[in-house]
Amino acid sequence: FDSANNPAPAGILTWSHGFGTGTIDSNGLFTPVGVGTGTIHVTSSLYGISDTTGSMYVRAGAPIEITVSPDTLTMIAGDSQLFLASGIDKNSNAVTDLGTLTWELVGDIGTLDSTGILSATHAGFGIISAHSSLGLNDVSDTIRVVPGSLVTLDVLPPTNVVPTLQTYQYAALGYDAFSNFIADFTDSVTWSTTDLVGSINSTGLYTAGLIGT
Repeated sequence: FDSANNPAPAGILTWSHGFGTGTIDSNGLFTPVGVGTGTIHVTSSLYGISDTTGSMYVRAGAPIEITVSPDTLTMIAGDSQLFLASGIDKNSNAVTDLGTLTWELVGDIGTLDSTGILSATHAGFGIISAHSSLGLNDVSDTIRVVPGSLVTLDVLPPTNVVPTLQTYQYAALGYDAFSNFIADFTDSVTWSTTDLVGSINSTGLYTAGLIGT
């Protein structure tokens, strides 16, 4: 516009921008890439007249993929872990609006609630998947659960009949609080018996006496 606010020739316009990323062409078409704040500036070839927009903000676009994290993990039975889903747009900008997420556990390693918290109870392997209402999905790599601390020792068999003067090898198996098998402790426990006429050695080998229980 001229000094009277009438339309006037613009001359040759040179466009530029103050965003961290993106491009603007000779027609003033700005193509953003990264998120952030910036301005658009134009300068005319006539008398060096120029103008700059107010501050503008480029936000992330629609998500094109989501990623479950952690992707792989080893947990101890009894522990809990929060799994998260993150998203990016076509320019790899982080996206926070991922729609409504539905979480799913494949594998009998525990329970997974609606917020993505896995409570590990059973030793084994599983995977975690996240499903977005926007049609996006992702699956973790292997999630492993290992037994917790020793809580129970089972002597096997719990009852037995051993013929007089015969031997029998007992076993001691260890389990955690969730009944996950930990190890065979037969050779690492201290054995004893209340049988007054029989005996048991340091490896769990019982020898029956003439009579008794």
